[in-house]
Amino acid sequence: MKDKYLQILVTIAVASLFWLITHYGCQRDCKPEIIRDTTYVYDTIPRIDTLPVPVPYAVIEVESIPVHISDTLCRELYMNYYSSLLYHDTLRNDSLALIILNDTVSRNKLSGRTLYYIDRTPTQVITNTFICPENRWRFYAGISPGFGRNNGFGVSAILQRSNMAYGYTYDVVNQQHYLSMYFSIIKGKRGN
Repeated sequence: MKDKYLQILVTIAVASLFWLITHYGCQRDCKPEIIRDTTYVYDTIPRIDTLPVPVPYAVIEVESIPVHISDTLCRELYMNYYSSLLYHDTLRNDSLALIILNDTVSRNKLSGRTLYYIDRTPTQVITNTFICPENRWRFYAGISPGFGRNNGFGVSAILQRSNMAYGYTYDVVNQQHYLSMYFSIIKGKRGN
């Protein structure tokens, strides 16, 4: 009677172990997860070029009309004429480049022009690949025939870790239970 209860208890334990292993990520074909991280390196040195000042062309006056100007307006026009004004124009600002044109205007003509340029195209692409390790446990199930004085036949289950394995066999013919442990002796390519 005790043997029958022990057999039922061991069968329930093996079935629950099998159920836990199959439902909590220990699959037969555990494949490593590959994660790729890509980094783009850009050129961060700005280039400043001084462009030649365009040569003005002559404008021919056709007719001049005399206009009376007050002293305050004359002083204001004089100050505006001899002051230097800086014009800042962004020609392009996107993922490829930043181009800024700076113009200096004095005495109603262009007195200086500067081009500010940053190249934003990637100069180097760095790709890092990380391989996450496989699942740590593997589960195997099968049959185990026995030959010898007492011929036997049973079902087996092996739970493998990276460097050791645990086994359980139930011999149906002789009605016996076997527990076993296996250790890695020779290192293989998989890092046993």
